Amino acid sequence: EAQLAATPQATPARPVADLLHELQVHQIELEMQNEALRQTQQAFEQQRDRYLDLYEFAPVGYLTLSPEGIITEINLTGVKLLGRERKALLQHRFAACVTPEDRDVWMRQFLSVKQHAAPLSVELSLQRGDGSVFQAQLEYAPQKVISGAITGGGSEQTALRVALFDVSERKATQAQMRLQA
Repeated sequence: EAQLAATPQATPARPVADLLHELQVHQIELEMQNEALRQTQQAFEQQRDRYLDLYEFAPVGYLTLSPEGIITEINLTGVKLLGRERKALLQHRFAACVTPEDRDVWMRQFLSVKQHAAPLSVELSLQRGDGSVFQAQLEYAPQKVISGAITGGGSEQTALRVALFDVSERKATQAQMRLQA
């Protein structure tokens, strides 16, 4: 309204009926745009819910590790596999879940994937929150991230997406087959 008041009236006066008609057309256009936005928002929310459902309830554990090896995201299956609460995992080092015997292997693999930015698979012994151990297969997928992008002058680093599988039964079956051979 302030801008309209500050703008000099350079156009000749038009009949009120014409102005009313033009105003009604603009109102209908705005209502149509608003409805289109509502539909788009609803479709977006449905896709978000679908993604969340697929991610959270996938049959394998999914987690994202920062370039420092900190768990930044983890799905429900990953939480169950590691036998800890989500809040006890998020923003904590994944290495704490690796058994002491396999930490060197874990660290070498982690650094290798970060350095070469290539997918990799490794089997490790992981420790649950209750102290029990299970054999896990980890499938790493590197992901480039820009650190410090908000403050400017960010540098590119490699974070990791990890798929986590419990392979304890397979390992036990393999061991039993070796004993029988």
